[in-house]
Amino acid sequence: MDSEASARRRQAERTRRKLLDSALRRFALEGYGGAKVKEICGDAGMADGILYHYFPDGKQEMFETIAREEFFRISGAMESWLSETEALPLREALESLLGGVARGLEEHLGFLKIILRDAEMPPIPECGSFSALMEEKRKWLPRMLEKRAAGGEIRHMDFESAAASVIAVIADHCFIRVSGFGGGVLTDDVRRGRYIDYLCSIWLKEKENA
Repeated sequence: MDSEASARRRQAERTRRKLLDSALRRFALEGYGGAKVKEICGDAGMADGILYHYFPDGKQEMFETIAREEFFRISGAMESWLSETEALPLREALESLLGGVARGLEEHLGFLKIILRDAEMPPIPECGSFSALMEEKRKWLPRMLEKRAAGGEIRHMDFESAAASVIAVIADHCFIRVSGFGGGVLTDDVRRGRYIDYLCSIWLKEKENA
């Protein structure tokens, strides 16, 4: 009996996940308002009514579930990845930061398209805490640069302005990818590498930059 109950739970979780994945694709493609329950179920290969068994409040409940899961994954990944980046030499740290942004954006691109483009999406309770997290991480870069200057690795500079220039490149890349205008500078290994070389040429002290 236990094995049968476990099998049913696993099957229920697979069904639930298929519905959520289908909903995420539809929300990203058509927007929250444009996505239809019938299409979400059809893409998942299921009858319309099955959705309400797992999500009684329909697509709003699905969207809120997706938002919670995505915010949790993004915040957890950022904490781990930025902590690892801190310990690396500057060039490797910049590759970890900018390459990590590019990979993370692609992994969560569907969801980010929804929250950045869709004015019809319902309010997300987690959005406030996510915005606070983004603001906290924005302050991380100038602090990291200041710490490296104190340790003698890089020149003393206007750390806020230096960080702002990098954040502007990241924001531009995000806009290009979310808007579908192209690949973006950070996705291209060669262009990303040239940008990192440029930053190192103006930030590193002479002996490290030689």
